[in-house]
Amino acid sequence: MPLAGLAGALSAGLLLENFGRKKTFWLTAAPLVFAGLLTAFAANINMIYAGRSITGFFVGVLGPAIPVYLSETIHPEVRGTLGMLFALGGNFGVLVANVLGIWLDWSGLSIAGAVRIINIFMQMCELCI
Repeated sequence: MPLAGLAGALSAGLLLENFGRKKTFWLTAAPLVFAGLLTAFAANINMIYAGRSITGFFVGVLGPAIPVYLSETIHPEVRGTLGMLFALGGNFGVLVANVLGIWLDWSGLSIAGAVRIINIFMQMCELCI
């Protein structure tokens, strides 16, 4: 996952410049859901590797994309305060995943991640209307 994340982060600049910030988010949604489901329902270890690599790549794309988008859309007076929500949200997500890991196995956590991605992008869709 880290090597794929590195490739995704290096690709992020091209995607952001060619497609824009919002479209880059939308382009990552389906592959992230697919990767979560691929990992959850993997029949062998190679499918798990593929799912984790896809996840790593597109999380790597989102890593630089989200702060750029936030810096461009947040009002300058509150940019510092609201800009830190990206880091806070990421750390909170790790905490939630660790807590859910008490009750769920790895495939359940992959499904939970895919469902969360669908939820996030549905909320973004409502904001666009």
